[in-house]
Amino acid sequence: MNTWRVKMCTYKDLCALYGVSYRTIKNQLKPFLKQIGPRNGNFFSVNQVIIIVDLIGPPSEVDVIFPTGYKGDKDRR
Repeated sequence: MNTWRVKMCTYKDLCALYGVSYRTIKNQLKPFLKQIGPRNGNFFSVNQVIIIVDLIGPPSEVDVIFPTGYKGDKDRR
């Protein structure tokens, strides 16, 4: 199984990561846009990507490597 380090992402990067179309990823994220917050240009920040993975779940084909110090969904709330 491949690994992926959490980094800044565009919608295109998220599409490739999750293996879905642009339209699908936009629809999946639409209910959570207030929680995710505004993008910086075209990019989601590392913290926003962590929130996205927490909200819609990790990609099925990839092991996600979180940054050092990440406590997980339970400890962050």
